[in-house]
Amino acid sequence: MAFLDNLTPAAAVCMALALLCVVLLAVLLAIVLRGRRATSEALSAVEETLRRELQATEGGEIPTVVDGESLEDQTYDTWSVHTQRKKTQKQTVGQLSIFDYPNGFQEEPAAAPSTAVGDMSNSGAVAANQGGADSEIPAEGQHQTIPLETVSGNDVHAGQETERTGGGNQSVNKEQPVLTPAVSQMSMLPTIDREGITKFINEQGYLTYIVRAVKINSYLKSLMSLAGLLSQFNICITAAEDVKNDVAELIRNYVNGLHDAGKYDELTKQVMEMKLSAQIFDVFGEKIQSDNRIDMFTASESDLDRQLRVADAKMGGCGFHLAYGRKYIDFDNPNAFKVDCILFAFDSECIAKLNKYAEKKFHELNDQYRKYIVAKPEKCQKQYSDIVANGDEISKHNFTLPETISAKVEADGIKYTDHLFANADGIAKIKLNGWEQAVLAEEQKREDYVCWLRNPSRQSWSLRMPYEMDGKCKELYPDFIIVRQDPILKYIVDILEPHNPDFKDNLGKAKGLANYAANEPRIGRVQLIRIGKDAAGENLCLTMKIPNTEVKTIYRESISYWFDQRMKETDRGPLLHALETGDCEAAEDFINSQLADTISYYDYAENFYHGFMAGLLVNIGGYRVKSNRESGNGRPDIVMTELKFRGRAMILELKVSETINGMEKKCEEGLAQIEKGNYAQPLLDDGHQPILKYAICFFKKGSMVRKAK
Repeated sequence: MAFLDNLTPAAAVCMALALLCVVLLAVLLAIVLRGRRATSEALSAVEETLRRELQATEGGEIPTVVDGESLEDQTYDTWSVHTQRKKTQKQTVGQLSIFDYPNGFQEEPAAAPSTAVGDMSNSGAVAANQGGADSEIPAEGQHQTIPLETVSGNDVHAGQETERTGGGNQSVNKEQPVLTPAVSQMSMLPTIDREGITKFINEQGYLTYIVRAVKINSYLKSLMSLAGLLSQFNICITAAEDVKNDVAELIRNYVNGLHDAGKYDELTKQVMEMKLSAQIFDVFGEKIQSDNRIDMFTASESDLDRQLRVADAKMGGCGFHLAYGRKYIDFDNPNAFKVDCILFAFDSECIAKLNKYAEKKFHELNDQYRKYIVAKPEKCQKQYSDIVANGDEISKHNFTLPETISAKVEADGIKYTDHLFANADGIAKIKLNGWEQAVLAEEQKREDYVCWLRNPSRQSWSLRMPYEMDGKCKELYPDFIIVRQDPILKYIVDILEPHNPDFKDNLGKAKGLANYAANEPRIGRVQLIRIGKDAAGENLCLTMKIPNTEVKTIYRESISYWFDQRMKETDRGPLLHALETGDCEAAEDFINSQLADTISYYDYAENFYHGFMAGLLVNIGGYRVKSNRESGNGRPDIVMTELKFRGRAMILELKVSETINGMEKKCEEGLAQIEKGNYAQPLLDDGHQPILKYAICFFKKGSMVRKAK
């Protein structure tokens, strides 16, 4: 206090200011620390929200690692087709290594080496601690059958490794170290040529699909990108030029049609003239009445070029006008080709025809050259995959296996030695349910069995195929890919899908598998496997085989059965009433409602629609329904005759349109076909009155019904 008394007023003021600054700094520091904690908490909350969103169904295709991983507790392991076979080092009897007792002789020694399970002698098993000379593991690629035995009452399935300790019934004296002689042990792993199998599969280019909710690029853009890629990597050098020539021919044919119809000169005049009208406005922006005089001027070349740029944009910006100009330029009238392209681009029907060509050509090029992509560099494969995926909602790709994958560590999984991907020791630890284990065990018993692959969900390399459920297209990831030996082909690949029959997606997945089998004939077996019960109440595997030679029959029968069951529960009275009264709109509504729940993206074929309509009308009340399509040309598709004498009759001619705009024309063709074929005459001869004539056109999941007047 005496110190303070001796301070001058100025010094006292300085001291007070210093203390005030210290207090303010302390307050600011506290605010900053609190803000950092709040920011950290906010960031943690945002991070957790992002993790949940990325793991949600909508974001299921987004790769993200949300598992914590440390060196002590590994979440993921690396599996590869490049496995190594190691031979346990032989030690001299009684000799210890520094690794046997890291903490000295006070610790209990490790258990004896595990007993190798395999057919190594005539007896079929090797006893624990049995000595012998070193044995070499068979070379990679050599086939050796190693049947596994049942040991101590525990079932050991083929391809599984069991962990057992040698001398299981022997007691160990914990007071003194027990020096068990080390013995050379050989890991008996199946001799699987993993690299060769992977190379074989990748060279085949088996079909796999990518399903997207929307198409990213137009078919025109996708077509030119694909054609450019094929030309760039010498797969089809002329692909891009061929597409441009095709479009040039479309333009030329259109122009020739205008000449033949006498419309070309008038349309050209409209392109080459500009209209100029004058309007007068007052200071408030109100138009002052004028004489509305319009002056006509000839368009300059710059004006024509501006229209041509707009036309090029309408045609996808692919430079088709340049290709047309190179091919059909008239040096006496150098602007003529520009006018031709402008007329083509501003005709909506021409643009629709161009887009239809692009869609067809895009799929044609993809189907024709997809198999050659697998032999090209990774850069080419990546570009191709992006182009195809962005060009379609459901796009075809090559199934390609990587050499190395990241697999989730499953502590309670089973060790398999016959999985295609494995760790460096040739082991893959995978968790399967009892049902899946049973299916796999049956496959492992086959004489030609080689190995298997667990097909994961939502991996970039997974085998996937489309199927439909609840009106939406989804991706199916079949559980198992089985590899079998073949004396001619070397290997055969099978697809197995164990599936719970209680799930509502059974029909959709069955149809998806059937469609895949039909489109990929190189696949061996395609099976949907269910678990049922035998007479004794034991589990029994029920296999729905879909071999490619029988796919049509299986598909037809399965769908037919499901459709029959559905029709038993559906009131078709509104459809019959609509047809009897000529209410085409009501008939369309009923048919479309059934189409929405019945067919999928790959059913758009005329024979399917015919079967669909026959299924709707069969056993409908009061009518006899005949389907004469199988009898050949000159017969109506479906004829309905009332059961009563001289009752009503109906003729239904079915058509399928490639575009929604073409449905009306197809209906007109159907009605004309009824008249031209005189389909009504036999019904008139039988006394049926009245006779109603319908044409029904289908386009994807829609229909159009038209009645003859």
